[in-house]
Amino acid sequence: PDVDLKKFFTDRKTHLYTLVMNPDDTFEVLIDQIVVNQGSLLEDVVPPINPPKEIEDPSDKKPDEWDERAKIPDPSAVKPEDWDESEPA
Repeated sequence: PDVDLKKFFTDRKTHLYTLVMNPDDTFEVLIDQIVVNQGSLLEDVVPPINPPKEIEDPSDKKPDEWDERAKIPDPSAVKPEDWDESEPA
């Protein structure tokens, strides 16, 4: 906030709290029609409105038995009995 909020909470009076959200993703917080905070919803809010798509995990690692090959042949795979090699794919 840009204003000291203690006076609003300690004066024991009723106050009007207003949140204005604009189409350009900006906001304003008003107390008794006085702007106490303003900014961008996408940049100035903690936690952010749009969190990161992927959160990096520094302790993440591949297992020791990880295989980097794009295709891994299956030695136990067999074609069906009615398979015809002369047919188109």
